[in-house]
Order: sequence, then structure tokens, then C-alpha cells
Amino acid sequence: MKLTIAPEDPTTPTALALIEGCDQALFAVYTPEKCAAPSPETLATPNTTFLVARQDGIAVGCVAVMTNKDRAVMNRLYAAPSTRGQGVGLALVDAAERVALDLGYDALDLKTGALLDAAVALYRRHGYAPCPPFGGGDADLLYFSKSLKPSP
Repeated sequence: MKLTIAPEDPTTPTALALIEGCDQALFAVYTPEKCAAPSPETLATPNTTFLVARQDGIAVGCVAVMTNKDRAVMNRLYAAPSTRGQGVGLALVDAAERVALDLGYDALDLKTGALLDAAVALYRRHGYAPCPPFGGGDADLLYFSKSLKPSP
């Protein structure tokens, strides 16, 4: 199977379906009030790159890289349940890191739910380390960062 990852408009029907899948995965663990994931409209702003993964042309995952003057933050990482364990999530993380590097950032940060064990494990396996809270801090979230600088 061929996996491609490319920027797409987060307000298209395909992207909205992926974002809805991400929401449903979050709502399986958290109440909607506890989920503060950015809306499709927020993801459509100029400071965000929204990526869609397609397996043999079928959309199977997404991730967003949101930037400001201080940091690049990965958000909305989602792989369809049918693709879990096939490397889609890892490929999306790699793609998000490339976007952050291409935009001139030397680190990529993220926050994730403390109860999202698979996500936390993926980030740790990929070299993300705990960091101080950013963006208002929330006790239900874990904060991670990864340096994107090449090792000497």
C-alpha cells in the first residue's frame, strides 16, 4: 500500500470527516467539555499547515502544525482505526516535523490527553520528552517537546 501525505484545506468534506474521527476518538475517553481541540476553521488559518495521509488514495489520517512567533505545535494527530499499527501515525509525526523544520522551527511541541495511552506511547517512542505546560496549561494534559536539530 502506498501512503502519501500532503497539505489540504481542513474545511473540505474529506478533512472534516477525519477531524470528526479525531473528535470521536477523543470523546470515547473524555467528555466534550474536556476536549479543546482546534476547530476546522481555526485549522484553516494562515499559521496552520493541515496534512492529510492517504493510503492508496483513501484519506486515513491527519495532523496539524500550528505556529506562532515562539513555537510550532503539533495538533489533531489522527489515524483511522483500520490503519492503526501500520505506521500511519508515525508517518504523520515525521511529516509534521518536516513542516516545522521547513518553517524554521528547531523544536516541535504538543499536548495530549493523559488518558490517551497509545498517543503518549507513540510520542515517547518518537523522541518526545515531557516539557513545561504551554498555552494556558491544563492538569488533564501532558506536554511534550522534541528538538528537531540534527545530532552532532
